[in-house]
Amino acid sequence: EEKEVKFTPEKLNQAISNLPDGCRAVFTLKAFEEYKHNEIASSLGISLSTSKSQFIRAKKLLQQSLNSH
Repeated sequence: EEKEVKFTPEKLNQAISNLPDGCRAVFTLKAFEEYKHNEIASSLGISLSTSKSQFIRAKKLLQQSLNSH
């Protein structure tokens, strides 16, 4: 059972801006621009597996950041 998380857009933007560059780039392209991982990998010059792992890492870091406030 997931608990509802309450945070403001400002808090989310702050958490995203604090992500490491690679994670932030992949997360932004995937979550907001709705690119596919192969498109992200191609446009950023990274491997498909790197794109996927950066996205997973970004989600984990955001979750930690938003849950800690």
